[in-house]
Amino acid sequence: MANQGVQKYFFHTKNAVTSGWKDLADCLEFDYPEISNIEGRNRDDKARCMDLLHEWKKKKGNAATTEVLMKALYNADLAGIVDALVGRYPELAVYQMPPVQPPREQPTMVQPHPAPRVQPSQVPRRQPSHWDEPASQGEKKLFIVHGGEDKDTLVEPLAQEIVQQGMPRENVFFDKWSIGHTQGIKQSIASAIHDSSCKLAVIVISEDMMKKYWPKKEFEEFLKRGIRFFPIFYGVNPADVRTSYSPTLADTRGKEIPRTGHRVDGALIAGTANEILTVLQELGGSYTCSQDVMMKYFKVIAKEMPADWKELALNLGVPWAQIKAVNLHNSADPWTSCHEVLDMWRKTNGRDATKEDLIKAVSETGNQEVAEKLKDL
Repeated sequence: MANQGVQKYFFHTKNAVTSGWKDLADCLEFDYPEISNIEGRNRDDKARCMDLLHEWKKKKGNAATTEVLMKALYNADLAGIVDALVGRYPELAVYQMPPVQPPREQPTMVQPHPAPRVQPSQVPRRQPSHWDEPASQGEKKLFIVHGGEDKDTLVEPLAQEIVQQGMPRENVFFDKWSIGHTQGIKQSIASAIHDSSCKLAVIVISEDMMKKYWPKKEFEEFLKRGIRFFPIFYGVNPADVRTSYSPTLADTRGKEIPRTGHRVDGALIAGTANEILTVLQELGGSYTCSQDVMMKYFKVIAKEMPADWKELALNLGVPWAQIKAVNLHNSADPWTSCHEVLDMWRKTNGRDATKEDLIKAVSETGNQEVAEKLKDL
């Protein structure tokens, strides 16, 4: 279909989109000032949507294709409008996204002879653990608001570092890994914003970000909910943010990071991630450490306070019977006993085995220096 043909769909698109036109505008790469101008010069949403579509065609020229428009409608969670357009214009069916089908069951292979039966005693028994469960979507305790231009140089490395420092990936909303191919952007973001477990919104503020519609909308939604912010002033002065964007963000404790056009220094990213997780802990947004990260803490504890392993185990709620069993097996090796009982606690509690609980238990044994070391890891 010729690119010019996209205009034939404008009339029915604007009649169907109405109040969703801002979401469509963002998905068509209009920035916040452009959207505000369109809103101000038109009397109603239908007129605004038609104005938007014509401005998009004028702005993009031959790049304003039917395929791009259909994809933008899907991304704006307006799939129903695509379906309605397909009903009127059958040629658009090629752009229609098929419904997700459940995986087919594989046919069972018929064996000519029955397999020998394995006795239960021959099967090695393994205790189930929450750590064996596949990662789920999870509660979004941390949400990163940003503009796409800052993704490669700062946002993605920062998100990865936050996970590396112990926060489960499924608890972080970062659009690149939190929005599936079959999900609409609007629905996914709205769901994460209104997740009752969300404790902190990291707002990456840059010149490009302040022109965007969706980051502004996300910030306003978090503001309504009273969610705590951690602003990152990426190449912008907080004083300028105060006058041109938000006094609230300008006055909130955060981090200033220079924007050079290159990837931000790894040490600066690591320090910023640590500050973010510290704020999250202050808010009571405890996070579960991955197995590798938790093992780092265990090594420090076993090295610094092996003789106190029994008291530590009791503080962590490990039953006395299990403590005695560990002691029986490793009576002459407190280092191994310490590791074993800590690993037992981790496996028993699964995702509820948090860094905060571990540090508190260490502190209650009187080993304050060790507790401080764990905080600094």
